[in-house]
Amino acid sequence: MKSDSHSSHCFHCGLPVDASNPEKLEIHGEEKHFCCHGCKAVCKTIIDAGLEKYYQSRDLGVNSNQQQNIQALLDKLSIYDNKSVQKSFVHGKDNWQEAYLILEGIRCSACVWLNELHLRQQAGVLDVHIDDITQRARVRWDPEKIALSQILATIVSIGYEAHPYEPSHYLELQKENKRKNLQRIFYTAIIGMIPMHFAVATWFIGGPNDHGQFENWEINGRWVSMLVTLTILVYPAQEFFFGVWSDLKRRVIGMDVPIVLGLSSAYLLSVQSTISGSGEVYYESIIMFVLFILLARRLEQQARVRASDQLERLALAQPVDANIVKPDGRIKLVSVLDLSPGDTIQILAGQHIPVDCEIIEGQSSFNESLITGESRAIDHGPGDTLMAGSVNYDQPVMASVISSEMESTIAEITRLAESGLENKPVQSLITDKVAVRFVLFILLISFMTALFWLFQGNSDWLVITVSVLIVTCPCALALAVPIALTLSASRYLKNGVLAMNMSILNKVKAIDLFVFDKTGTLTRGKPELIETLWLKDVARKDVLSTLNGLLAHSEHPIAKSLYNREAGQPRKLENIKNIVGQGIQGTVITDSKTEVWRFGRYDYVAEFIVDIEPWQQEKISQAKAGNYSFSCLLAGNQVLAIFLFEDSLRKDSRQTIKQLIEMGIKPVILSGDTVKTVSSVATELGIDEYAANMSPQQKMNWVVDQQSRGKTVAMVGDGINDAPTLACADVSFSLSDSTALANNHSDFLLLAANLKSIPQSIALAGKTLKLIKQNIGWAIFYNLIAIPFAIAGWVPPWVAAIGMSASSVMVVLNSMRLSRIKLQKS
Repeated sequence: MKSDSHSSHCFHCGLPVDASNPEKLEIHGEEKHFCCHGCKAVCKTIIDAGLEKYYQSRDLGVNSNQQQNIQALLDKLSIYDNKSVQKSFVHGKDNWQEAYLILEGIRCSACVWLNELHLRQQAGVLDVHIDDITQRARVRWDPEKIALSQILATIVSIGYEAHPYEPSHYLELQKENKRKNLQRIFYTAIIGMIPMHFAVATWFIGGPNDHGQFENWEINGRWVSMLVTLTILVYPAQEFFFGVWSDLKRRVIGMDVPIVLGLSSAYLLSVQSTISGSGEVYYESIIMFVLFILLARRLEQQARVRASDQLERLALAQPVDANIVKPDGRIKLVSVLDLSPGDTIQILAGQHIPVDCEIIEGQSSFNESLITGESRAIDHGPGDTLMAGSVNYDQPVMASVISSEMESTIAEITRLAESGLENKPVQSLITDKVAVRFVLFILLISFMTALFWLFQGNSDWLVITVSVLIVTCPCALALAVPIALTLSASRYLKNGVLAMNMSILNKVKAIDLFVFDKTGTLTRGKPELIETLWLKDVARKDVLSTLNGLLAHSEHPIAKSLYNREAGQPRKLENIKNIVGQGIQGTVITDSKTEVWRFGRYDYVAEFIVDIEPWQQEKISQAKAGNYSFSCLLAGNQVLAIFLFEDSLRKDSRQTIKQLIEMGIKPVILSGDTVKTVSSVATELGIDEYAANMSPQQKMNWVVDQQSRGKTVAMVGDGINDAPTLACADVSFSLSDSTALANNHSDFLLLAANLKSIPQSIALAGKTLKLIKQNIGWAIFYNLIAIPFAIAGWVPPWVAAIGMSASSVMVVLNSMRLSRIKLQKS
């Protein structure tokens, strides 16, 4: 077997390979090396699909003819139109597909605006959103009108590079960017010492002699500094110039334009002084400016990585392969992409769960902290669902796959978290617009400054103009909101809360009333059957079997507590219908008759009851007066049985209510349970206001009434039965069992189902808004102070360089406090 002749770089993407432990794959008898497991997996998929021509055409290079270049590019990118390759990063429905892409070359909000505008103009592109912090793009398209390869080619055509998002490859890309950034910083700092030392010497012993001429050492020093500074502009500062050139070709003015104008003007003025042998030079200021900008962007890059850290951890938690159990009992290691619902997999102790699955054999404890934030290990056995990304602690188990990799809980959480950042508060929308236009304002101010001092006859007019160009900082304003929002979303996720609508933060801070449902929210949501009161002499086994068939179609906690998956085959059921907040009904068909069965609240079944006997009515009255929840089973118009349930409080309910009251928020219970049951819970928790026997419509009317009085109302519920009320609340929280994430439209999803996350979420919203205001305030204050001083000629270029960089650094450092700030009671 031959070894890869280019083993120092990844065969698939070209990034450097870790020589000590490279990923390897044999292709046609030759060993190829890869930077990460993701590139190896994609390459294997391409080869297995018989598409090795992709690599052959890639290695041939492109033709000089423009038309052939375009065709060669499309041929290269067409690999991503293959269904086998798309399995790892594309999801969607029949009429649309969606993928996350990494965009290289995004430097500012102007880059984001240009890419979004250009993509939306393409026929077949349905939606696009680009996050300038994580540099990821979400693109949704109609596959009948446009192919993914055409979308990628469109991005490349305007000077950016795009490829599918793959977590391990993304991390390798981040490492490579970090390495290059550090190289530029060290080059500037070390090589730049020559002009810096020379500048220090001239401050003390330099200057023209009595004849108005410079000494030879100073003349030579200027020439050396000119050449050294030129190398710094050509290498470390090249990204600024390339960025501006790319922007100008697309007729866009980005945030690098003032930087390049300032650097170019200062250098040309210094070159003119060096050649003429008279006047000031500013080589040390140029070097300081480049160094400080690179340091600021290095810190900004660290903040970006930290902001997306939790999402990256989620994405990397899913292994790329799994142990599948074949029908003959053999166990084979396969790619996660090859798993389908119904497959049986083996999960050994210490392994990550590859996809959502259901245990069919064995019992073990699992760490779900990455997803739910719950550090305690959870015991699971046969019939329990395991979420992808969890870790098996103790024993090997056999499980049945219930979803593909792209449809797993962890993949859905990642997508929802990304989409949550697309909904930004009003502060973000304002700063995004201002930051883009601020560059034009800077150029206008600089031009007017140059004219003013030129007409005043000031020989330093160009130096003053350069200072104005350098000192102003639109970067700080552009970063003020997005960096804080992304760090905040990451902190929410770390706390086990999925923030699905970050635009709601202003309302979260202003909550007046917090509405709680009782069953499954304040209580554990696992009602225990206390007693069954039979009101008819019936074949109880047959009745319970039929009821079980109905309950299989309900997600209500009471239905789940009664449902028995091991029960026998029920009678034939048709027209099963869930009545939200009321119960469930279905048509039972037997040989002798057909009748509608109903199970749920007494208020729901009462209107269908006919000819109830006094002793039966007494039983119902006793159930109403008791301290239990109860549900009725009705066959036709006859009550067959009453089921009494008891549901204990969640262990964190008391502490949550106490913290909300201390924060000045009034808790309220709105429940469909009996007055006595709700009253008992309210008294135990210290809640003064509550309402019982409420239908979903009545709950919604109550919320609307409070809103009409100027109150900001938040609600927490199970996300299914409380959907109408959650939808009309100003802020909504859902407790999730992770079974219906894609259909949940709450603002916040409590992944661990811990109520204690609610006060923390409210406090974090307040901290985030406070930091955003501080960032915006600092960015505006800095520019309001710095610009007049620079226009007046009181800010030399080197001070302007420090000020401009410090402004961005302040915003980034202030935002990074969100990742370590302690969430105490507000």
